[in-house]
Amino acid sequence: MSVDLRPAELPSATRFTGVTALSRAYRHDAATWGVTIGELCSLFGLTPRAIRFYEERGLVTASRDGRNRRIFDRRARRRLQFIADLRQAALPLNDIRELLDGAGDDEVRLRQGVLARLAERLQALEAATVVSCPSPYESLSLLALEALSVGTPILANARSAVLVEHCVQSNGGLYYADRDEFIECLKLLIADSRMRAALGRNGRDYVRRNYRWDVVLGKYERIFAKVRNAR
Repeated sequence: MSVDLRPAELPSATRFTGVTALSRAYRHDAATWGVTIGELCSLFGLTPRAIRFYEERGLVTASRDGRNRRIFDRRARRRLQFIADLRQAALPLNDIRELLDGAGDDEVRLRQGVLARLAERLQALEAATVVSCPSPYESLSLLALEALSVGTPILANARSAVLVEHCVQSNGGLYYADRDEFIECLKLLIADSRMRAALGRNGRDYVRRNYRWDVVLGKYERIFAKVRNAR
């Protein structure tokens, strides 16, 4: 079950990538029969370990065929698609399970629940004094961008080059290299409301300049245009 969280006026993602369109078409064709865990891995780009983890957490279930193989039916595959979509939105697995259990197979109710949960998270980030981003393993950091988008400064781990880049390019947060720097930066941010306000304005501007849908899609269009012209 794919939950599209993009604004309604945005063009379909399949305009920009045939791979995604073919992948989803394959998933649709596969919905008419049960699939093994190996086939499920191919459909969703997951590892067997990840799918077993979801089974252990009660997020998906499988039956057994005559050869004692685990077989995943249409409902299991729809739930896994929903999980994959919501993991991209950085929702915790506990929240995802609550949404799945509460909505059942009602896709409209699922969509409403997801949007409400995301709105709650943004409200919490907006109400925060500062948002700590301690992970050194970030490829983009949705948490940092969400905090910056609502005007809340971030306090980032300097071991993450991505987070440091966000702080430097946005001037919307501080970063620390050790425990002492973390404490001093946190004290400074909590005590200085004028600094927080300035960092917050900078962070909002940074996200608007670089991460609006029209800006992101424009970047992709320019990349594809260069590829076409290079042929």
